[in-house]
Amino acid sequence: MTRYENVTAAALVLIAAVAMGDSLKTAGWAANGPGAGFYPFWSAVAMGLAALVVLGRSLRVKPTRELFGSAEGAAAFWKLTVPMVAVVLLVPWLGFYLVSGGYMAFFGRWIGRYRWLWVAVMGFSVPLALYLLFEQGFKVPLPKSVLYRQGLLPF
Repeated sequence: MTRYENVTAAALVLIAAVAMGDSLKTAGWAANGPGAGFYPFWSAVAMGLAALVVLGRSLRVKPTRELFGSAEGAAAFWKLTVPMVAVVLLVPWLGFYLVSGGYMAFFGRWIGRYRWLWVAVMGFSVPLALYLLFEQGFKVPLPKSVLYRQGLLPF
């Protein structure tokens, strides 16, 4: 398995280096606060350091041929991967806010086994908090649903 970890970690280090180089041009401090590249630069630094740690650890471990340690590991992979792919495919139609609420509610119930009350609270409060933070606070529009374009929902 470490061969896959090595390749993935090396690719992430390369992606981080490219992102750092690209955002370094605007990563400084502007008159009104951090420049446009400040956050991307430091995010890329964190990603690159984490990938280097993974690469270092995987170089010290004896390689195995197993991709998953067990059938449960493979099942856990698919339980996480399939919903994420579905979410990415649904964003153009349902928008970021509805998808994020549905995603949180789905995982809260399916994986976390939360009671329905808490699932409903998560499914409503997460998109509301994201809407208030991005749309109202930062004035950054995120993808809206088809229902928004028809005037049926605020997002």
